[in-house]
Amino acid sequence: LSGYKLLILPDNIPVTPLLAGKLRDHLAAGKGIISSGESGLNEEGTDFAMEEWKLRYDGKDPSNASYLRVCGDKVAGIADIPWSMYKEGIRFYPLEDCQVLAQ
Repeated sequence: LSGYKLLILPDNIPVTPLLAGKLRDHLAAGKGIISSGESGLNEEGTDFAMEEWKLRYDGKDPSNASYLRVCGDKVAGIADIPWSMYKEGIRFYPLEDCQVLAQ
């Protein structure tokens, strides 16, 4: 993974202990990771596998449409409008020291 500045984990990649170690090394090298959907959850699918995510998993979103709004001007280039997702997602909440960019 050392040749990549940014890793993008597809929607359904559980994080095994072996993968978690590699992802931690990647972050420690100052590189980035984007995970979406259930990626980043532990093998059991009960919580995020890494403390570095600073998120707590709260189960699947029972609705088929979710919405988010970027918080003020925290993300350049993203309009300050509600964004919708038309697919089942997950619910989670931030832990202490988590930088929240959208709600």
